[in-house]
Amino acid sequence: MRTLLALAVFGLITTILISGQSSAFITDPQQVTSRVRPEVPSFDLEKLYLTRLIDATAWSPDGKQIVFVANISGRNNLWLMPATGRWPVQFTVSNQRQTAPAWSPDGKFIAFMSDYDSDEQWDLFLSNPLSGEVVNLTKTKDISEESPVWSPDGKWLAYIVKPRTSSNYEIDLRDVTTKQVRHLTADTPREKNNIGPIWSKDGNSIVFTQQHANGKDSNIFLVDVAAEKRTLLTPHGGEHNYIATDLSADGKLVLLTSNAGNGFDNVALLETRTKKIDWLTEDKWETTSGRFSPDGKLATWTANIDGNQEIFTCDLGTRRTTALPLPQGVNSFGGSESPFTSRPAM
Repeated sequence: MRTLLALAVFGLITTILISGQSSAFITDPQQVTSRVRPEVPSFDLEKLYLTRLIDATAWSPDGKQIVFVANISGRNNLWLMPATGRWPVQFTVSNQRQTAPAWSPDGKFIAFMSDYDSDEQWDLFLSNPLSGEVVNLTKTKDISEESPVWSPDGKWLAYIVKPRTSSNYEIDLRDVTTKQVRHLTADTPREKNNIGPIWSKDGNSIVFTQQHANGKDSNIFLVDVAAEKRTLLTPHGGEHNYIATDLSADGKLVLLTSNAGNGFDNVALLETRTKKIDWLTEDKWETTSGRFSPDGKLATWTANIDGNQEIFTCDLGTRRTTALPLPQGVNSFGGSESPFTSRPAM
């Protein structure tokens, strides 16, 4: 069956775009003036409290459904809707905040995080899209477990964890069936946090980012899950940030954001074997890496240009960069682990 590659884009306020390159000239802040639009009605406090949030989306494995977080009912709960569009159906009903939904590879479960009366101490939950059954996986009111990511075989969840008394995050792995917990990282210095675990497609390794609390320095590590052997992929002197956002299907390339090139956040590819960095952008905008397409031919990123966040794709073969044709505004990708999905052509 012929397939169509779809890309999920999530507009936080509105959406964006101008041209095909992010190398537009830099605006002098002193020359910026606000536009006057007298035809636009005023926005009062009552209208503000009637606005509703849509956040944290995830594709179903077959690309036919989308789970997302919305406060349509007054609380941040999970909602489901067909990918073709329609009014959504509320999936979970709770007075607690819920976010970070992640669909299991077989489509049988949706993992998410929920806190206790907004105390920022999150538990991980599993929900069944067919029966609606919801199970608390962790039940730890004094330990926060956040941002679950499924292993490719659906056996494990990787997530970040922080006890209430701790100053930093570690990364744990939990066997969904046996509840067995393994510590992927441990005894991390108090001033550093481990975030953003990314599974390799074969499930044998995980890439993650370790950030200093001052926000000025971070590194990317590769961990052999079975051997628990950790490799530093970004050795460097001085203070530079390296943040991993995706791993190629063959495990050879990490897509990352770093300011090590020219002092501004830019997008690069990092070879896991040689640790060589290949810069995809060298701009003076705030540019943030996104994801690889499923076929590995495209990489995505966003660029904050004069307050408008534009979305780009890059053909890694030709290095041709294309801006998505969206109205101006603030945009980000949807789709949880990937904004891309393959689905039958209409």
